[in-house]
Amino acid sequence: MKPMLAVLLALPSLVCAADLPVRYTVQDKPLKAAIAGTSLSFQLFSDPACTNPPAYSTAVLIENVTLITKLKQFTPKNDTKLPNTDELSVTLAGVTTGGNLYLKVTGTGVVPVGGACQAQAAQVVAPNCVDNIRNQGETDVDCGGPTTCLRCAAGKTCAGNGDCQSSACQSGVCLAQATCSDGLADGTETDVDCGGMNLCPRCADGKTCGNPGDCQNGVCTSNVCQAPTCTDAVRNDGETDVDCGGTNACPRCASGGQCSGGSDCQSGICSGGVCVSCTDGIQNDGETDVDCGGSNACPRCADGLNCVVASDCQSSRCVMARCQTPTCTDMVKNGGESDVDCGGATVCPRCTAGRTCLANSDCTSTVCSVGLCQ
Repeated sequence: MKPMLAVLLALPSLVCAADLPVRYTVQDKPLKAAIAGTSLSFQLFSDPACTNPPAYSTAVLIENVTLITKLKQFTPKNDTKLPNTDELSVTLAGVTTGGNLYLKVTGTGVVPVGGACQAQAAQVVAPNCVDNIRNQGETDVDCGGPTTCLRCAAGKTCAGNGDCQSSACQSGVCLAQATCSDGLADGTETDVDCGGMNLCPRCADGKTCGNPGDCQNGVCTSNVCQAPTCTDAVRNDGETDVDCGGTNACPRCASGGQCSGGSDCQSGICSGGVCVSCTDGIQNDGETDVDCGGSNACPRCADGLNCVVASDCQSSRCVMARCQTPTCTDMVKNGGESDVDCGGATVCPRCTAGRTCLANSDCTSTVCSVGLCQ
């Protein structure tokens, strides 16, 4: 803050009119000639010799001088006795010149003591952010406004949100904190009680936005929230993936798109939340071979096709990453068998008692009751 103050003090263009108290010493005896109605000239100069054109000049009647004080000056022993001295004290209004100033007073009865050009202690200081005065466009003392001053704290006067630390100005007063229900576009909100880097709701269509994240539908164009479409490159309006799927008029999602059900997909198959195509002639979507196998809804792979696990194959046999032809000794229920390696419309042996059957012909006993060979 100190460097800022130094800069402000160094800028004369920032100096505004101020009331400046000045003092001037004169001999007492001659001043008695200045009777009521006598006009004295008060001139301020910026140079210590008072030779430059005066920076300020005014006339004051002797009776309007604020204070005329008799001074008792000390005279050292053996020194020339000093004259009786008076001090004229007056406040000059509307002084605009900053920096060191020197006063010269002239008029009837004025005989200066200590030189005709007398230095003044008071100065006109440029307004700044630490002068405890509301000036230079501040909305309250030393804060707010189109200045470099700090923003105003809660309870201080403001003209807009930008004047407040909370970015919330209501009825000309800074609020402690913006809320999402105060009926104002304050804080970081992009429109009234919505949008921005906060916990407020996202803005509806037609509201002001700064980026897509401010909008309910995730579309911000020319700083206005837009209604969702099937071509806005955003997943919104119930779509299951970007511009596809969902309970809307958008196209169904292609293979690989996210889905919640088969109706979201072009293929009509949604497996594990992803659209799967089992008829596109390509090994994809986790298939172990073209349009078959894998952890999806595609058919199991025929004999000889690629597999990873037994469940990828129609035969439920995957050996060395290939689906195998069912046999009657592969220890797997497959190939139409009614139980493991027996029964069914196969050449496999008939099933013994207690094993699963579908018909009497599946059993060695030719008796199948309640799904079990007797």
